[in-house]
Amino acid sequence: MIDYSLSRFLKVTTLVLQFGLVGYGSAQEDRDGSLAYYFVSNTLMSFNLTGQIEPNPGLDGSDIEEFLSILEQYDQLFNQDFSAGSVFCRRYLESSEIPSTEAFDLLFSDGVWEGKVKRLGENFWRELEEKFGSRLMLRAVAQASSFAKDRETNIQDGPVFPRADFSLSERLEFGKRHCQLEN
Repeated sequence: MIDYSLSRFLKVTTLVLQFGLVGYGSAQEDRDGSLAYYFVSNTLMSFNLTGQIEPNPGLDGSDIEEFLSILEQYDQLFNQDFSAGSVFCRRYLESSEIPSTEAFDLLFSDGVWEGKVKRLGENFWRELEEKFGSRLMLRAVAQASSFAKDRETNIQDGPVFPRADFSLSERLEFGKRHCQLEN
């Protein structure tokens, strides 16, 4: 009887671990930099508008301040290359349309920025997991996926993730938005 119970326990444990790790592995694949960018930007924007973290990924009251601090830190890191004082914005403000697209190409077309965002994203998700646990991190990944999906369907709202394949008008709109220019 003991052998049967032990055998059954081991089989059930093995199945749970297999399915749990498969699920965790797929979540790991989804934890890319662009999702971190959308999560950080949208969560901070929502908090600044409403004063609440909505949807809450599972934080309790004592963790909110540290969570917001992490979001603000990564928001600055993600946006430093195209914030108002950046080299990109200085070139954008000093030039006409054609040189501003060259400034855009300089910053985004060679893949360096995407690599930086990937590393920032990996660090962000790792830090969330270390500080708040894997459950909160996985909920945040799910929310980030939702933000990104919503972003694809509603182009006018929320943060813009720069891509090398932006058209001229998208590049100019990106410059206006991130360099804090008037329309």
